[in-house]
Amino acid sequence: MARITRPGRVTMAKIAKFCLKQDEHVKTKSMYCKTQVKGHPILLILDSGSLECVVSVNFLKEVGISINRPSTIMIVGVHREQKHPLGEVDEVPITMGGTTITSHAIVTQAGIIP
Repeated sequence: MARITRPGRVTMAKIAKFCLKQDEHVKTKSMYCKTQVKGHPILLILDSGSLECVVSVNFLKEVGISINRPSTIMIVGVHREQKHPLGEVDEVPITMGGTTITSHAIVTQAGIIP
């Protein structure tokens, strides 16, 4: 049975210990790891420059997670484009190495992150 760690804020330190052990021979510019959300395998991309976790509305539908509330923030992309997210989710369960942690996430349409 997986252990759930609280509080819900995912930090680089919590995830890095799992990610650094995986795919040591793969050359990439992004730090990522193989994880699961509600039993669905995903590649979790880690962005140390991001203030929030981002997830697509289509993925949430696939795993059966609902948006908790509208979002009050704006996402600003690398080219200074601004997009208003669809909403926010309080707890997305992310399982790595038999441990489950939860994360708050901003919900966007797939493909429109600036």
